[in-house]
Amino acid sequence: MRKAFSGFLKATAVFLAVLFSILFVLTALISLLLFNLEARLFNPDFYTNALSEQPIISKLIPAEGLRTILDQTMDQMVAYLNGDADEVNLSLIPIKQKLVGQNGVNVVLDYMQNQASCTAEELNQLLSENVEADLIYCNPPAQSIPELQTKLLARLFFQVGKIPDQFVLFGDSSTIGQALSIDETAIRNFNLLRIIMRFSPLISLGMLLVVTLLVVRNIRGWLRWWGIPIFIVGVLGAVIALVIPLLLGWWLQNPLHISPQASLLIPDFLANVMRALGRSYSTGVLFQSLALGLLGLVSIIISMFLRTKPKVESVLPAEKPGLTPE
Repeated sequence: MRKAFSGFLKATAVFLAVLFSILFVLTALISLLLFNLEARLFNPDFYTNALSEQPIISKLIPAEGLRTILDQTMDQMVAYLNGDADEVNLSLIPIKQKLVGQNGVNVVLDYMQNQASCTAEELNQLLSENVEADLIYCNPPAQSIPELQTKLLARLFFQVGKIPDQFVLFGDSSTIGQALSIDETAIRNFNLLRIIMRFSPLISLGMLLVVTLLVVRNIRGWLRWWGIPIFIVGVLGAVIALVIPLLLGWWLQNPLHISPQASLLIPDFLANVMRALGRSYSTGVLFQSLALGLLGLVSIIISMFLRTKPKVESVLPAEKPGLTPE
């Protein structure tokens, strides 16, 4: 009876250990994504690197100046989330100053020369006297560039004047804030979510500790019960990291309906920035997933070479003859 009850307890412990291992895999995958997201959302380097990949930004403003602008924006973001500011603004004045004048003409021309050749109709529109017409991005013939530079100088002066000095990211007048229905309740929920995102790895670690208490009795068992789920998390995390840019690219196939001024006069500017942000985020997730997968694989391999000590059953000494009681 005792042996049957002991076997039932052991089977129950194994069942619960498998269940908590599955929960570990699920929570660890979610934690991997959330932890990386929280670590990057308020890191200016995350945005600086993505913006620096855009040709127009890298030629208009150096990385140090861009970092200064983003540092100020991050400070405003923290104050906004803490209730100490009503808006979060991104200053566009340094970029506007660089776009006006010959420097801006050179940047736009350089961008145009990397596009497809202009058709006759597109060239006529570029060389028209209408400064209010939107810029057309195509590669003009070399003989038209001197005249085009004069036209671009006047057109840029007009178009840049329509760009606001600052872009309201969050606040009452923000289109982003209105679209996302951001209010005080949403801000409180987001701050709570940040705390959960930051400490989410502890939830996954707790699952493994429960598994340890249930079934781990030696080093070999510990390496195997921890190594297998960690390896699975690494493999699945790497797959997710590879899929993220594909999903983002598919979503960005639909054009973002924003004004040319909000895109700094460059088509698909914001979409390209979002692609760069997605690549940076997925790369971080991929490297961490590979590290977890390698750690789990090494643990599994080591456990294969370890041997548990065989159980030694106690043997009663034989009774001496003549001492048996009558």
